[in-house]
Amino acid sequence: MAEKPRLAWLADAGAGAAFESWLRGDCNAARFAVPCFTWQKLFRSIESSFDTGALLYCVVVLLEHALVYYKRYQVSAVRASQLQTQLVQTQLQALKMQLHPHFLFNTLHTITALVREDPDEAERTIVRLGELFAVVYGEQLGS
Repeated sequence: MAEKPRLAWLADAGAGAAFESWLRGDCNAARFAVPCFTWQKLFRSIESSFDTGALLYCVVVLLEHALVYYKRYQVSAVRASQLQTQLVQTQLQALKMQLHPHFLFNTLHTITALVREDPDEAERTIVRLGELFAVVYGEQLGS
């Protein structure tokens, strides 16, 4: 007996008809070892895969956006801190600019008038003036 080629069963009319019936979904478990094909099963499989894929895509996009916004938050927090420091330095500079020589001369003139009337108040005023100069010019002198 001659040996049939491996794919000879496809040439048989019965195998072709069986394959066509399998594609139509008219199969039964006794005739085929593979699961029965139906278009409904295929569409359900695609639908469930799409839902899972879409959900996974949304999770990845949300994580990416969360990371981007967190980095922006960190940058803005650093920038806000820098601006706060700059504001304090500017306010100190403005205070230093207000202490012009006429302020010093007016304060000394007031102290001179207090020395004759109330020496204790004059001494307290001199101490407060010294403290003010120490705060304002202390940074400039390196203390």
